[in-house]
Amino acid sequence: MGKIIYVNGELVPSEEASVSVFDRGLLYGDGLFETLRLYDGIPFLLGEHLKRLLDGAHFLEIKNCPSLDSLREAIRLTIEVNPSYRDGVLRVNLTRGRSQRGLSLAYEQTPSLFIIPAGLPYGDEFYEKGVSVITVPDNRGKLTFLKTLNFLPNVLAKAEAEKQGALEAIFIRDGRVTEGTISNVFAVFGRSLVTPPLGDEMLQGITRSLVLRLARDLGIDHAEHTLTKSQFPKMNEVFLTNSVMEIMPVAFVDGVKIGKGVPGEITRSLRRAYAEFVRGT
Repeated sequence: MGKIIYVNGELVPSEEASVSVFDRGLLYGDGLFETLRLYDGIPFLLGEHLKRLLDGAHFLEIKNCPSLDSLREAIRLTIEVNPSYRDGVLRVNLTRGRSQRGLSLAYEQTPSLFIIPAGLPYGDEFYEKGVSVITVPDNRGKLTFLKTLNFLPNVLAKAEAEKQGALEAIFIRDGRVTEGTISNVFAVFGRSLVTPPLGDEMLQGITRSLVLRLARDLGIDHAEHTLTKSQFPKMNEVFLTNSVMEIMPVAFVDGVKIGKGVPGEITRSLRRAYAEFVRGT
């Protein structure tokens, strides 16, 4: 069986899946998404992801959203008909739905929901050796704390990373590290773990929150404060987090080696703790 997509209550083969050309997600990027990691068919930290999705929909004033229970059921059905992706990824997309031409929201909204399964993009070698990343100027707007479909700056930054043979691009705003195109950033100085504080310039990553919790449980000194681009050469370890990559070690930033150029002790400890947490949920 091929990939099956959930589209507004229907389960359809991927080659037949479509959305309206009048959907505001297509016309204006008017929507949100969440990326879920599946472990043996179980969506990890599903409650946290759905809360962020619905909180974002409330902020954007998307009316008539699916209920929490209906979202859970749609996700369950999508997993059930896609056995090849039980250890994979689900992207949950919620748009404001169809509208007539123009930006006005003065109409009866019927949001669109579509859910897409995918395989895992990262092999073991990424975690064993660490990856290369680059830095790019952060010229995004003020809604970066929302996981919206307006992702063009991230797309262009990711494209630049690929041109330079890097996995990810880290945004820099006024000399400060904000986040990656699809990840949060952590650094280790000595034995202290640091990540940038939350604010309007970055997404409140669900994996980020879990890593801070694991660091506390392991007794690792950790703090949320500003990181700057100029500090990268002084960092002993750097890693990235998101639901799919989990904890991704970084070996090089802008071609400069981080620490010994291999995954460091704290990164490895947190990866082990993360794996144990997954097994225990």
